[in-house]
Amino acid sequence: VGETVATEFTSCDFEAIEVAHPVPSLRTERSTAYSPRRFRVVMVDGDLGDAHDVPFEYKERGIYAAGVAPSRTGDFTLHLYLDDDPCGCEPDSLQKGRSPDALSTTPCATLAVRAVCPEGLVGTADRGCGCPVGFEARGATC
Repeated sequence: VGETVATEFTSCDFEAIEVAHPVPSLRTERSTAYSPRRFRVVMVDGDLGDAHDVPFEYKERGIYAAGVAPSRTGDFTLHLYLDDDPCGCEPDSLQKGRSPDALSTTPCATLAVRAVCPEGLVGTADRGCGCPVGFEARGATC
């Protein structure tokens, strides 16, 4: 909690062969002239079920880095989509057009994330981070 962790993923074609060019993340006239495909990274809160998009950037040679920055402690799951189709699925279980609202039933590869408090802080009842009992906050430390 309180920091961004780069989580890398690699773009592959439909036969899982790595590709060495970026897939556009935004659909513009210029980007769709080269490739109409786009990635989407979604993080789902394991307790609340809330889902939100995670920013990512192209690094090099088909490698992307998603900036995972949970705002509260707990368990989360990252899901990767290519044109709103879930990635990491076995060909026979690929569910075209699956809505992000149905992520919990997607039989595809996901990444579990556990957000914890920075060293010196403890979890609070509202899933935030605070000082241990008997200590006072002084800026960002106790």
